[in-house]
Amino acid sequence: MISQRIIICLTVVSVVAMSIALVINSHWTRSISKVNRPAPAKRAKLVHVGHNGFAIGHDTLPRRMIYLKEFEVKNRNENLIFYSRSPKCGSTTMIAVMRAACKYSGKYNVTYIEPVPRKKDLKTLSKKKKYVSTHFIQESPKIVIGHFAFFDFIELGYKQPLFIDIVRDPVERWISKYYYFLSSPPYIKLWKLTERDRTQTFEECFQIWKKKTGCVGKNTKQTAACLKKQPYNGCKGFKEYHSFYASWFSGKYIQPSQISYEKAKANIERFYAFVGLTEHFNETVRAMEKVLPRFTDELSRAYNNRTMEHVRNKSPNKKRPSNETIAVMKEYQANDYDFYRFISQRFYSHLKRLGIQIT
Repeated sequence: MISQRIIICLTVVSVVAMSIALVINSHWTRSISKVNRPAPAKRAKLVHVGHNGFAIGHDTLPRRMIYLKEFEVKNRNENLIFYSRSPKCGSTTMIAVMRAACKYSGKYNVTYIEPVPRKKDLKTLSKKKKYVSTHFIQESPKIVIGHFAFFDFIELGYKQPLFIDIVRDPVERWISKYYYFLSSPPYIKLWKLTERDRTQTFEECFQIWKKKTGCVGKNTKQTAACLKKQPYNGCKGFKEYHSFYASWFSGKYIQPSQISYEKAKANIERFYAFVGLTEHFNETVRAMEKVLPRFTDELSRAYNNRTMEHVRNKSPNKKRPSNETIAVMKEYQANDYDFYRFISQRFYSHLKRLGIQIT
């Protein structure tokens, strides 16, 4: 009788022990599953640091607070980053950084388009829509890179992507562009540049331009005004528009009558998640990885570990023009300098919001 009771007790204990073991095992399995599952990237927390601005903490920051106040957060395709790539503003370096960061992190697919379509190839809405659907929308999440300028997705029935770009001091961009053309095989072939053409300095071409247009013997403002009025007549590859940024950020594939600084500024305020400065490239990289949703520290790591490959677009034998010439050039590009100051102010405000200090 006693032995039967012992057997029953042992059976009950065994069943209870097995049940407990199953519960523990189930809990342990779920815990391991959670550990192995990749954790979502943390976003920064916005905390006050006094009346002068903000700093970054360690918890979540609503995406609305990452951007400047005019930026339109709603109806955005955050899986599509559109780098509109203003020329001669450090884009070759940024492309190398983005490719390296995405290669080892897998955060985005990178699509680099060169050359971009000509204006006449995307004249109608139907052609634009077909191009967008075949080149931009597939393989999400994606970063599209190309010299596109601003490209309006809303008019085509799509959500606007997150636009990014980098700008540069207008005169420095002009000088860089000219010397790049002189050393670039495609442009040497296109313009049939002779050895003499390729050795002409920026200063020499500027003086030739003034002489051929009859704009010599005037003060700085008069010379700039004269050059704006006269048709260009000078060295191959030297010509530069005095309102480049207005055209770039208004959009390349629109009617000329639609181009204006007001439109360009509105596009930047509403649609550009961030616009960096070549002169502050390190801070631009750090801001990009805070603003673009999937990145954490991948861009900074790629930038700090970059090789010399990114300098392939640097032009040899650059010779700076005289101070007098630079003064005329700045007056000639006065509108672009106003626009550059507008972007610079936004840049510094955005860094402050993100808690990034200039180093």
